Amino acid sequence: MPSLSALTHRLRVLVRANAEIRYSRHALERMRERDVTHRDVKKILTNGQVRGTDVHVRSGGDLWLVEGFDVDGRRLRAVLDPSDPTAMLVVTVIDTR
Repeated sequence: MPSLSALTHRLRVLVRANAEIRYSRHALERMRERDVTHRDVKKILTNGQVRGTDVHVRSGGDLWLVEGFDVDGRRLRAVLDPSDPTAMLVVTVIDTR
């Protein structure tokens, strides 16, 4: 597994390339429950850092845990499935307060 700084660099490359941001149904439900907007997620992905990795329970694939601040300064974590090299799939969003 690459270092967290290398994963953050890969995330920045995706953001700069205007990669599509996709959302799982679960992510959209959690965003609605936690009052998180698409703009908030975009800010986290643009300015946040990959702080860890995990394994997707269903697929066994890698997940990136991206932490940053939303437009109101609230600290959030977006969990990304990086398996598509041209898009960012948000699996869930967590309020880390």
